[in-house]
Amino acid sequence: TGAVPGSTGLGQAQLLLAGNRALILGRSWSATDNPAGVARQTDIAVPRGDSATRILLVDLGSGTAPGGAAPRLVSDFTVDGDLVDGRQVDSTARVVIRSAPRIAFPYREGGSDSDRIAANRQVIDDAPLADWLPRYVTETDGRRITGQVGCGSVSRPARYSGTSMITVFSFDLRGATLGNGTPVSVVADGDTVYSTGTSLYVTNDARSR
Repeated sequence: TGAVPGSTGLGQAQLLLAGNRALILGRSWSATDNPAGVARQTDIAVPRGDSATRILLVDLGSGTAPGGAAPRLVSDFTVDGDLVDGRQVDSTARVVIRSAPRIAFPYREGGSDSDRIAANRQVIDDAPLADWLPRYVTETDGRRITGQVGCGSVSRPARYSGTSMITVFSFDLRGATLGNGTPVSVVADGDTVYSTGTSLYVTNDARSR
C-alpha cells in the first residue's frame, strides 16, 4: 500500500475492490491510534497506545496505462478498535470492528484484594458513557470530521457475550467520501465474520465460558 498517499504504516492490509475504487483496511500504528486526540494519562497501568483501524478509500484511476492518473486517496477513516473482517456486496462494504471501553484502572501495590476490587468498581461506575463508545475520524480533501457511535445505534443481546463492542460500518466504494459509515453496534465479542447477499453474521468462540 506504499504507493497510495497516506497508506504508509498500515502493516498487513486487506483490499476490497469495486470498479476503479479500492477500500484498504488495516491496523493503524501511528499517532492516529488516538483518533479523537484525547490527552493520555501517564500515571496509570494501561497498555501503550490504543488500538485503531484505518480505512482508506482510493481512486485507482487508470493504473499504469500510458498517461493514466496515479492512485488518489479519496477519503481516510480511522476508528477505535481492531479490525475483525470486511465483506462486500456490489459496491457496499461492511467493515466489522471490535473495540473495548477506554477505562484506565489505577495501579495499586498496597491494600487488600477487596480494596482493589472496590476501587476498580468505582472507576467503572465513574466512567462517562463516552468512554464506552468507539470514536472515529474522517478526513476528505483536508477536511477533518470527528464523531462517535451514538447510544441509539447500540444494542445489547439477551445473553452476556463479552465486554467488547462489535460495530459494523457500511461504506459505499463509489461514494464521494466514506462519511461516518452509519455505525451499528452490539455489546458483544466477535471474531468470525460471514455474509450473504442479504445478511451479515458475526460469531464468537464461547468455548471458554
